[in-house]
Amino acid sequence: MKLKILYRKNLKMNPSKIAAQCVHAAMGIGHDDYDMSIVVLKVSDKKFREVRDNSRCFVVEEAGYTDIEPNTETCLAYYEE
Repeated sequence: MKLKILYRKNLKMNPSKIAAQCVHAAMGIGHDDYDMSIVVLKVSDKKFREVRDNSRCFVVEEAGYTDIEPNTETCLAYYEE
């Protein structure tokens, strides 16, 4: 099984922000299997919406403490076999 994490490329988040948001997504979806692949992908808004709307996933929304607007969907995590 693969844990896939997608983040939105148009938000222009700095590398630290991307890392933090991806960790939030991984923690949010949760799993006890530590023997899996983790894939992080930069995607368009179109691809992000497609996966969000057609997958069972955990979506991270920005709290608004940095340069991203509050409640902006920044990344998501889902499992793929």
